[in-house]
Amino acid sequence: MNHAELKEFIPPDFELSKYVSTAELSLSGWLENLTARLLAFQACQQSSDTLGEPQKSLIESQVTLNLQHGVVTTSQYSQIINALLEKDTASYSAIVRELTHYDLFSMAKSIELDEMRDLYDEIDTTVYHFLNQSDLGELNTPLSIFSMDDKESSWLEIDLNSSDKEIKTAFNQWLEGKRRTEHAHSETPKNRRNRKFKAFNAVTLRKWHDARVLQYIDVMTWNVINGKSPSYNILGNILFPEAYDLSNKAERVEEVVVPYVHKLMNVSTLRRMVKTSVSQ
Repeated sequence: MNHAELKEFIPPDFELSKYVSTAELSLSGWLENLTARLLAFQACQQSSDTLGEPQKSLIESQVTLNLQHGVVTTSQYSQIINALLEKDTASYSAIVRELTHYDLFSMAKSIELDEMRDLYDEIDTTVYHFLNQSDLGELNTPLSIFSMDDKESSWLEIDLNSSDKEIKTAFNQWLEGKRRTEHAHSETPKNRRNRKFKAFNAVTLRKWHDARVLQYIDVMTWNVINGKSPSYNILGNILFPEAYDLSNKAERVEEVVVPYVHKLMNVSTLRRMVKTSVSQ
């Protein structure tokens, strides 16, 4: 693609040379730069109609600062978010936990059903659900929720009167079925690798640098707040303009860069990074 075709989608202050030092960033440096972009990135995942003018102004100023600096050394946004993440010892960060009254309260709106409202008017006895299973319709569907980290979670009831062996066997059977269903309905292309971070080591950090994740975040957020929707091909040519690079750039953005970015801009990942950084 020629430069004229790309110009519309390239932010005024964007230069790849500003991001060269990501090759030398430590884990804490990556954390600083990711959290400096978190508010703008997450805001851009929403409809622009839901953002008020003060919010838009704040996001625009943050994106502009990031584009001007490329790699930031300090940010008021990242300082605030990192401080919150460091203090975050809540049990909801655990892989397995007991649900609280707060969980039910915070998720009540997302699980509200018309049938649920009707059910309140019909329940006369505590054994209603035993006697009328076939009449509950959608209420019989297993409840699937999304947590604060946008992780899909399931609510389980465990009969603690059963033996440990029975509980473990039952859970493993449930998990096997759940995973099978997830894979069957997965929207992820079969040739796309799942970009999980098993360890925040030098090799992992280098992959983030090579994928140019910060550059993608800055370019994409600028385009979103300006009402533009660049294709993967356009983004690929902006992020990887080197003449010697003959790879499929659109494919690289879709299958490598975007999965990395969405994983990195997840609060769960950032929390893990904070805990790892503090322990180093």
